[in-house]
Amino acid sequence: MLQNDHKQDAPSVLLISVDALKPEFVFEQERLGVHLPNITNYFLENGLTAPDGMKSVFPTFTYPCHQSMITGTSPATHGIVNNGIFDPDGKHLGAWHWFANTRVMTLWEAARKNGYWSASVAFPTSVG
Repeated sequence: MLQNDHKQDAPSVLLISVDALKPEFVFEQERLGVHLPNITNYFLENGLTAPDGMKSVFPTFTYPCHQSMITGTSPATHGIVNNGIFDPDGKHLGAWHWFANTRVMTLWEAARKNGYWSASVAFPTSVG
């Protein structure tokens, strides 16, 4: 049950990100000799994907892209501009941006603030 009864009929959203899956591998499978039956069934045949794919942010690394997806902001705003953190002294032992940002609200924070439930499994830059 949702936190607020009036949200019971609200639509559900499932966000799935497949890192490094280029749109042409989904939309041009036959031409490229790629066979993705589950993605084709769930997303293409059921119309659950944008026909032109997504436009990426720059830089096009995993962590800046994922952070932009869950915040709706650019790397210049959320502050994650690379997979690894800037660590010229080597104090963080090559750490990556596995943690959540503190500059902008994420999708799940906005959901919670508005009475919705949310969950995340292994989504980069979303710990917390």
